[in-house]
Amino acid sequence: MKHLYKTFVGAFALLLFTASCDDDKDLVIADDTATTSLSVSSTTIELSEENQGNSVLDLNWTAPDFGYNAEIDYTLYFDVTGNDFQDAVAVAGGNDMSLSYLSENLNSLVVNSLGGTPFTPLSVDIKLEASISDYYQPAVSNIITINVIPYENLIEPTSWGIVGSAAPNGWDGPDVPFWYTDTEDVYVAYTTLIEGEIKFRENNAWDLNYGDNEPDGTLEEGGSNIAVEAGTYKITFDISALTYTIEPYSWGLVGDATTNGWDGPDMQMSYDGTIDMWTIDATLTSGEFKFRFNNTWDLNYGDTDVDNTLDNGGDNIAVSSGNYHITMDLNQLTYTIEESE
Repeated sequence: MKHLYKTFVGAFALLLFTASCDDDKDLVIADDTATTSLSVSSTTIELSEENQGNSVLDLNWTAPDFGYNAEIDYTLYFDVTGNDFQDAVAVAGGNDMSLSYLSENLNSLVVNSLGGTPFTPLSVDIKLEASISDYYQPAVSNIITINVIPYENLIEPTSWGIVGSAAPNGWDGPDVPFWYTDTEDVYVAYTTLIEGEIKFRENNAWDLNYGDNEPDGTLEEGGSNIAVEAGTYKITFDISALTYTIEPYSWGLVGDATTNGWDGPDMQMSYDGTIDMWTIDATLTSGEFKFRFNNTWDLNYGDTDVDNTLDNGGDNIAVSSGNYHITMDLNQLTYTIEESE
């Protein structure tokens, strides 16, 4: 009986071994020495606003041979030369073998993502990684260095503005400008008003102006002055529908580094429409601060990773005593702090 049991176990083990060997015949091992090559259309690029809409950089690469047919995902990495891709910006290349950058897109990458300065050359390293799975080492390309001169993407104001006894410059102007938005014929202004009245007019002149006779949020040509209370506002003007809205809207600095501490009122920032950012020149003491909306804690930003990226409800931002020029970019959710005179 004991002999029969040993015979059975031995036969079963042999069967398993044979099956395993058969399975190994179908096993495919990816080649971890696969390579890919990256090339670019130009290594020196001077960007300009006039070139917007045109392709200024073409990137092409070769497909690595992993030893069998597999779907390959490509990712491009951009970083400032000398940074060894520690803070690289990753751009998905998908399954394609090339990628093109328009002037405005490359400018945004260099200025907003890599911290480039307009009109100043920036050396940028680029590499490509090709991957078939998280379980295999990706194929990594050669590193290419390009030199890019970005431009300053200034936004032009509309010909319309806000005038009145409540406006900063009174009835004589110059008027508070309305700025273009992503919606056609809808303009926006951010301003601090005192108690009084306002109207909307074109070209800082009275030839064409709008008020509100009711008032009901609908504009009439030459209509009545619009009464407002003191405050900081976002004013939206639809020139096509001839409607408007006025809503409390402000961003400021709060914290023990600011004038009024954590209780506020906050140190108010101003909107700079030419760069579409909020700015302030502030004298701060050694301590911490945060950015917050409308002097309340419903919406506030800090910086959890100390990387100049704004995090909703993030950690307090530490500063030393001094004078600073501070900007806040709500499109990119970034900020800058620069010492000033």
